[in-house]
Amino acid sequence: MKIKINQLFLRYQEFLRYFFGGMIATALNIGLYKTLLAILPLHYLIINFIVWLITVLFGYYTNRRFVFKRPINSLMDTAKEAGNFIGFRIISGCADSLTMWVLFSLIGVPEIVTKLLANLVASLINYYTSKLIVFKHSYSSTIEIPSNLKEISENLTRL
Repeated sequence: MKIKINQLFLRYQEFLRYFFGGMIATALNIGLYKTLLAILPLHYLIINFIVWLITVLFGYYTNRRFVFKRPINSLMDTAKEAGNFIGFRIISGCADSLTMWVLFSLIGVPEIVTKLLANLVASLINYYTSKLIVFKHSYSSTIEIPSNLKEISENLTRL
């Protein structure tokens, strides 16, 4: 049982890091949104954009450093990577705002429920574009795990 749990953890550690980082980013996003909405006399979509920008900067740092564990590259490589990251975040930011507009303004779903659903849509777009495109060439942070105990013991005896 313990081996299976370890196997699952090792197999999905990258996703788990993304999930927990995403939870922090979502809390930051919603917390800033509610705070700015309460103190700034601006339209909710303008506030959503400001919050989105802050969250994107936070997301790039956490994804690069902790989720996909990118090594330090040249300034040119980092700029290209950051540009790709921001470009895809623009797409997910538009999806976030579109989801908010449709659910909140057109359908009348409560604002905080709308914000949570919009974050879910954006998070799915962000994870797959980061994993498959932006950080595609990063060193793998997952390890292939043998599927049975015999393979594990054989690998251990080879060491």
